[in-house]
Amino acid sequence: MFVAIAGAGAFVAVLLRPRPELLRPAASLALGCCLLAAVLLPPETSRQVGSGWLAGTPLLRIWLILASASFLGLHLLATAAGWQRNLPAAMLGGLAAIALAIGVPDAAAGATFATAGGFLAALSCLVLPLQVAGARLGADLLRIPALALLLLVPATALPAVVAGDVELGISIAIAAVAGASILRGSIPPLHRVAVTAATTAPVAALPLLLAWMPAAFLLVAVEWRSGLGSTAGVELLLVGLGLATIVYAAIGCFLQRDAALLIVYSTAQDAGFVLFALAAPAEASGSSLEAARIWLPLFAAAKAGGWALVIGLLAAGSSSRMDDLQGWARRAPLLALALLVLLIGNYGLPGLLPFEARRDLVAASMSDGVGLVVVGAASILPVLAFLRLLLIGLRAGEPPRPEADARSGTGKANPEVEDDPVTRDGLRVEGTPKTPDAAGVEQDQPPGIGRTMRSRLATARAQAIGLALSLPGPAAVAALPARLAGRGRSPSGQERLTAVVALLLALLPFAVALGVGDLGAAAAGPGARELIERLP
Repeated sequence: MFVAIAGAGAFVAVLLRPRPELLRPAASLALGCCLLAAVLLPPETSRQVGSGWLAGTPLLRIWLILASASFLGLHLLATAAGWQRNLPAAMLGGLAAIALAIGVPDAAAGATFATAGGFLAALSCLVLPLQVAGARLGADLLRIPALALLLLVPATALPAVVAGDVELGISIAIAAVAGASILRGSIPPLHRVAVTAATTAPVAALPLLLAWMPAAFLLVAVEWRSGLGSTAGVELLLVGLGLATIVYAAIGCFLQRDAALLIVYSTAQDAGFVLFALAAPAEASGSSLEAARIWLPLFAAAKAGGWALVIGLLAAGSSSRMDDLQGWARRAPLLALALLVLLIGNYGLPGLLPFEARRDLVAASMSDGVGLVVVGAASILPVLAFLRLLLIGLRAGEPPRPEADARSGTGKANPEVEDDPVTRDGLRVEGTPKTPDAAGVEQDQPPGIGRTMRSRLATARAQAIGLALSLPGPAAVAALPARLAGRGRSPSGQERLTAVVALLLALLPFAVALGVGDLGAAAAGPGARELIERLP
């Protein structure tokens, strides 16, 4: 039923694409029906479709509820902050792809459906008329899911095909699936395409592209890995890659001066925890699978909330650059509250579900004590980076309000800076200042990247000390009404709506994290493969 509703909604959204006045309400109705169908989905049901089976598990029900609610909120944000005609069809098609990817028992089929959803997400990021940079980005976004599928599908059959040396076949298969997971999770060094998408594509399309569809693909990979044996060499390699990913992404997140890139680097770090699930030995595969089942829907919902926060920042300020966001928390206190809630729902604290799920993923490959240290240390720099964003918003200041930004429908701050950002080593440089030459013609003058990096590193210690001293204040000040928190203009109706929807999306992972029993029981229950195997 759910797949039929989502698929029919996607088809209607494609037909209504030239009629936006009809597409908006039709997409809202279809996404609302998907949410209702997900809530009413009976647990542990199965249905034969052709020669295959489709299983409805408690875990799939939670995934579909979270994804449907997330996409409905993002659709409302896209409608309020900047319309994108490709997005409704991609969202509805993505919901159908998620249901099929998690509901089919075969890993190759599940990966194929998740890849199809990735293609829809990539197409939703294309803005017409297509420019050269947009065409290049679209080609990269389509190529990555295709390469990941080409790695995973043969790998699922490899252990049974390799004769004489089963361990070698398992090692090669796990390495191939890990490579596919690195591609789909935007794990460094493959995060550069995600950086480009975050700075050029419509922001409302990014949760589907960088969070929900990769999470579904990663769950398929972990589900397949749980049925194999152990190979020490590959496991050690994956543990090392996981640790390197977490450290690199944490440092990159702390050094960013753009809110959108904070989400990109925190996504890369969180996806890196899946490498520990792939590295888990056979005796710990059950616990790592359960932890991954808990972590991945929380990860996807939290990142969708993060992109909703970016849309809210674009509405409250003039761009996602921190230099242009002074005073955003004073003008939009609900948005500041959403940021605090999002931090709890994404990173958590010892004893809360997001923290413990990541800890179990690391502990399955190493030890419980090491897992506690790794997860705790990995959370420090990203949390400090987001709190720095909050402190910038608490400063008095009113950014300029120039013409509309094509990505969000709000504004772009510096007209003398090029629209296309420049990236070096995966770290965004906010534009290339134009300086006149001797003939008075403007030429590009690239900033000194070495000087920029040195200045960032030189101020990192002072920023960390300032944040540590200021932690008690943000929560209290962020909740104050705008008229008490500081001077400045009153927020518009669009900004208020954006802040409310962003807060609701930020509450999604937080609410699931509080409902430990439901998600924990669903994670410990049977998956699609186990449910189908029980059938007579």
